[in-house]
Parts: sequence; structure tokens; C-alpha cells
Amino acid sequence: MPTPEARAKRWKAAAIIMIFVALLLSGFTYLHYNKRAALRSSPAATISGKNLVLSSKSKAELIAFMKREENVVGISTVSISLFTNERRVTFLSSEIPAFSAAWNKYLATRTSIPSVFTQNYYQNTRITEIINGNFECRLTRVTVIGTLYPADKYAPWVCSIAVPPAFDDSGDFVGYIDIFLKGPISDSERARLAKEAIILSNSVYHRDIEKEQK
Repeated sequence: MPTPEARAKRWKAAAIIMIFVALLLSGFTYLHYNKRAALRSSPAATISGKNLVLSSKSKAELIAFMKREENVVGISTVSISLFTNERRVTFLSSEIPAFSAAWNKYLATRTSIPSVFTQNYYQNTRITEIINGNFECRLTRVTVIGTLYPADKYAPWVCSIAVPPAFDDSGDFVGYIDIFLKGPISDSERARLAKEAIILSNSVYHRDIEKEQK
């Protein structure tokens, strides 16, 4: 019968193998996505490379959504470049002045542009879920946001939706919308909020991205 020390070593080895497999799967997802993008020959079926920059009308729409949703305390848009592996927040608004101040302080003092995919497997799963069209919700402190500025102090939860809201063979993935929440939400509330987020994402995409490409 194995000694407690031997059993501990076996469990440790199994854990290391599981972590390695998880990282391998994450890397495969990322490489598979880039391979699909590279194989597209039609100009209309390649990643647009556009920045998720909002018009004044889109900003007003996002702010109006934030104000009518009781549990939403902030909203932002994140522009993603899968070519350079960079993410940039292009818009942020919050009804909490301290939240906005924390963001502005970070913006004024940052020394680098955050990466999309990193060595953090847990954070990579989030962006993968978003790219795949899911309404992704989790604790703010465990996202990349929590490593940049103390948003979790004002918004413990964040949900995200891709722009456009469903990644498909068009290759158009320009970024996502972050919806900051003051607390956890029920499954039914999450489903309702997801529908609202899809409407917002579609609106922003058609107004500010799709028309710009034509």
C-alpha cells in the first residue's frame, strides 16, 4: 500500500499533467483560430482589423442602458487586436465617480498595453468564451481588469459580450463590451441581461464598424 508521501506525489504529478493539458488546449484554440483566419481568401471574410471606437450615438446608447439597469454600475468597450495580441479600452463610463477616477488614474500612469492572451489560463478562458459568442460573467478581481486597476472595489462582477455578438466565418471580431455589476445576478436575470447585451452589441457593430468597412 502506498505511503501518504507516495500518494501525495502521485496527486501532485496528476495536477501538473492536468494543468499542462489545459494550457495545451488553450494554445490549440488560439492557434486554430489564427489558422482559420489565415486560410480565408476572400477580403470580406478576413478579420477586419478595425478598432472598436464608438460614435457619440453609441456612447449615449450604452450610458442609457447603464442608467436604466439597477444592477449595472459601469460599462466599457474593449478593442481587440488578435494580430498584435493587444487590448485597449476605448470607452468607459460609470455612475460611481470613484470608479471613473480609478480608471483615469490607471490610464494616466500605465506603462504598457495589456495582452489579450497571456500565460494565465483562467484569464485566457474568458476571452475564448467571449470570442465564441457567450455572455461571459465572472468576478472582476479574477479578470485582467483586476490586475490593472481596482474596479472590483466598485463592481465585484463583470459580464462581457463580443462585438459583433457571435463570432462566425465572417472573421469579424473587433472587441467586446464589459458590463460592470454591483453584485451577482440570478440565472433569469443573466439571461435577460444577455439579450439586452446582444441588442447593444449588434447596434454598436452595425453603426460604428460595419458601415465603416463599406
